[in-house]
Amino acid sequence: MGLGFPTHSRINYSSGVVPGGYFTGMSQFMNSIDSHHRRLDYRLLWIVCLLTFAFRVVTLLRWGNNYLWPDEVYQSLEQAHRAIFGYGIVPWEYRDAVRSWVFPGALAGLMAIGAPLGRGGYLFVPRLALSLLSVTPVAITFLWTRRSTGRVAAVVAAIYVGVWSKLVYFA
Repeated sequence: MGLGFPTHSRINYSSGVVPGGYFTGMSQFMNSIDSHHRRLDYRLLWIVCLLTFAFRVVTLLRWGNNYLWPDEVYQSLEQAHRAIFGYGIVPWEYRDAVRSWVFPGALAGLMAIGAPLGRGGYLFVPRLALSLLSVTPVAITFLWTRRSTGRVAAVVAAIYVGVWSKLVYFA
């Protein structure tokens, strides 16, 4: 109102440019190009995520035991095992209800699914699910890098994150 800022009533649209930056006559053409590029980006995203998940499954099958700290087994897998099979050590955090059952409870559900697979099956299904969950940073890296720098950089960054040693080891 007197400050000199353009309001919608004072913007001149006769130049063919709308406030979003697209030409009014070209909007349909631009939308078709955008949808084609968007489909290509999602295909590349799926390919990179599937490749990194396959890499994680191969490392899981090849090396299997990727536990670094005994405490992580004791506080999560041990409690899930105890919930499913009925025996195990009860730490004071669970006895006094200090620690949450959300993560061990989710692992217990996955262990129950894998229990009919045999001796090691009850551990394979949670590891497989956690490997699938570890692909999330790869997808986020791809989407974020695609938006800021482009498609080629997004693929390179996502593959780099997908084969990052710590993320693969702790998957």
